[in-house]
Amino acid sequence: MDINAFYTISVLLFAWGLTCIALLRCCLKRRKRNFESPALEGQDIIYHLLSEKQNEARKSREAVRAVADALQIGLLSLKDGKPRPLNNAALPLLKEFGGIGVVNRLQRRLRDGKALVLKNEEIEQAIQCTPVKHLNQGLDLVVIQDITESFRAAKRLKQQERLALLGKLTAQMAHQIKTPLAILAGQAQMLAKKLGNSHELHSKALSIYEEAQGLAEQINGITAFYKARKPKIEEFPIEKLFDDLKGTLDKQKADCALKFRADRHITLLSDYIMVKSLLFLLVQNAMAPETGATIVEILAEKTGNGIKIAVKDNGKGIPDSSHKEIFEPFFSTKEDGLGLGLFLASELAHKLGASLRLESNQEGTCFTLTFEEV
Repeated sequence: MDINAFYTISVLLFAWGLTCIALLRCCLKRRKRNFESPALEGQDIIYHLLSEKQNEARKSREAVRAVADALQIGLLSLKDGKPRPLNNAALPLLKEFGGIGVVNRLQRRLRDGKALVLKNEEIEQAIQCTPVKHLNQGLDLVVIQDITESFRAAKRLKQQERLALLGKLTAQMAHQIKTPLAILAGQAQMLAKKLGNSHELHSKALSIYEEAQGLAEQINGITAFYKARKPKIEEFPIEKLFDDLKGTLDKQKADCALKFRADRHITLLSDYIMVKSLLFLLVQNAMAPETGATIVEILAEKTGNGIKIAVKDNGKGIPDSSHKEIFEPFFSTKEDGLGLGLFLASELAHKLGASLRLESNQEGTCFTLTFEEV
């Protein structure tokens, strides 16, 4: 082998060796990179997942708050014993009950895990505070709900139960009174006929008969009210109604004067007995000694939309605080009052399709009954 060939083969072997070393180093670097890469990618995945979960949690909290606001449900956090509102609806719900401080004062009771109901009788509003506990973490959240409608519904149901009982008692009393009252009226009528020669005795006997008849009408009216009798619609003159009502009221002892005034030739299309009973209740209320009235006026006028009948007195008026409850059953400003007169009057007005409005101040009280023309 000549020297040139040897050198050529040596150079080729050396180049091949260098190439092998370079390839080996590349393989080692790639292997090292492949070995370290999964750890780095794993960290990136964990960070990415944590970030996504955090965003999901934030969006969930925002969604819960938005839903709670839409449903008018308040959310309060009680971490570290300090009440903190979590949504916009929380503070407005607590406004009429002393604000967020009321929850702070009630923490001990809330920690028992029982819901608390707070009522404001003046404005007829109620809320319920319900504690929510996390396991092994104690009290963390209070849910506040407006339960005013449920509160009012329960109040109405209680009133209806009392009225139903009163209706039964009224029906029993009416049944027991009507028979002897009819006998009294019949005997008085017969006595009036026999005493025709004596004008004074005849007048007294006739007065007993008329009084018994009037009392029977009132009993029938109250009974009809509880039996939900449908109004018997007929047209009648207001003047006749006023004359009849005046005759009934004149027989009652009162320290105030009655004044009737109506536009001439006014007629009303309604139930005569119900309207008379309604006005009787309003006038009787105005004549009560507690009102302090010396004059009671019953006025009727025709308006563009129908007919208005007003019962006005010059008494001391009804306090503003009582206006909302004045037509409620069993509410009375009188010491011995049952609180049914004005309630019955408002119910009769409703049955007749009329409106009954109250206006009162220190100069007196006015109840306005409005019948709108159809």
